[in-house]
Amino acid sequence: RVHFMNFKLTATKKTYYIVGGCSAALALAGAALYLPGYYFDLLFTVSAILAGAMFLLLAAGEGVKTLEGKAALAALLLQLVYFFPGVPQKLGGALAWPVFAVPHFMAAAKEGDSLRTLSFLVMLAGGVQLVFSFVPLEAMFKGVLAVVIALSQLLLCAALAGREKHGAGKVE
Repeated sequence: RVHFMNFKLTATKKTYYIVGGCSAALALAGAALYLPGYYFDLLFTVSAILAGAMFLLLAAGEGVKTLEGKAALAALLLQLVYFFPGVPQKLGGALAWPVFAVPHFMAAAKEGDSLRTLSFLVMLAGGVQLVFSFVPLEAMFKGVLAVVIALSQLLLCAALAGREKHGAGKVE
């Protein structure tokens, strides 16, 4: 809880997932602008900072006692690696979100669970991003790929926030 003047703010896991959703939304906006040929590095940088903030808040809130806390800490470290140019940037950028998605994929009880599907989609998108980050691609294909990746992240955060709203968001 944070007290500011007469306001009392309470941050929950839902709040953290909303921060992640904002990160994904900025990445989606940057990717959509990339399609016609506009590149705004600032959008992707702020997106990466917000994703790191979500991972940090989740790691601090969960601790390393739970699988989600361990994954959030690993994702945070990968997100920090993203800020180093070259190969580290490609590795960190491609692997942070999939590592974050792993405990949610494992915790989803049944195959038809939308959270399991969305987690798998984020992991798959990260793998595709990793492979194609080392291959020269046309700008249009890069843009489409970036849109799909950011959209998968946004949908996962929305599903996680929705689960928290309904009180079913416990990951062991």
